[in-house]
Amino acid sequence: MATMLEAAVKYARAGIDVFPVVPGEKLPAVRNGFKAATTDLEQIRQWWGRIPNANIAVPTGVGGFDVLDIDNSNSGRGWEGLEKLKKEGFLDGWVQAVETPSGGLHLYYPGTVQRNFSLSGWNIDFRGQGGYVLAPPSIVAGEDGASNTYTLLRRNDTSAPKPFERDKARNFLAPPTYDPIQQQRAREWLNKQPLDERQEKISDNLTRWVRQLPEGNRQAGLFWAACRFAEHGISDVAPLVDAAIANGLEEREVMRTVACAAREGGAPPGPAPPPARNSQLGI
Repeated sequence: MATMLEAAVKYARAGIDVFPVVPGEKLPAVRNGFKAATTDLEQIRQWWGRIPNANIAVPTGVGGFDVLDIDNSNSGRGWEGLEKLKKEGFLDGWVQAVETPSGGLHLYYPGTVQRNFSLSGWNIDFRGQGGYVLAPPSIVAGEDGASNTYTLLRRNDTSAPKPFERDKARNFLAPPTYDPIQQQRAREWLNKQPLDERQEKISDNLTRWVRQLPEGNRQAGLFWAACRFAEHGISDVAPLVDAAIANGLEEREVMRTVACAAREGGAPPGPAPPPARNSQLGI
């Protein structure tokens, strides 16, 4: 089995940008995360020289690969959704298939400018522009505590590669129900205006917090953060929107949540994040 460094070098020599991730986890081990990804062999040797067991991640999107992520969860419908997409011909054109440590599946497609989205009810995620995935032979701990490896299953030699049609597949599994008026209000609220120093600090802290929200709390956390933006008069929510999308939330749902927070004017229903977290946010 190749070492992580050897594998990272092979990716780079194949023209695939890579960056290191914390050993056994999915968090970037370098500043700027996927934006730091490179094929520069000297930089790669420096990174893995410092952290030999660092996992390997590849940025998704244009210039690389888009990845359809099917989660093998007892509470989800990932495989059911996958079968539906396959039956309708949405899966054609994948480049390679990778088994994930949970027993799920990554299907790689030619990279595009399409953004991330998540169909949580189906346990299916799409990683595109602004995202990243762990690549073989990265290792993470499974639910049973055992270490499991991302493993290449096979490459697709039977059909020509073609991009995954994100919007068509999404609308097939989850037909849109959003309100165009709400979407327009969200767009209007995205107009950038100068922020004072305190607003910039609050914006940076909330954006960083939203980017790290765990699955299951991402939508509620985004709404709470967007309400804090409204409460403090922060009109430039573009960084917050980008952070939520990069964390796997669907773009149209993010826009709807932001519009709802603007309408509420900073008074979200339900409990706020824990006080310790609030203090860390500096608000």
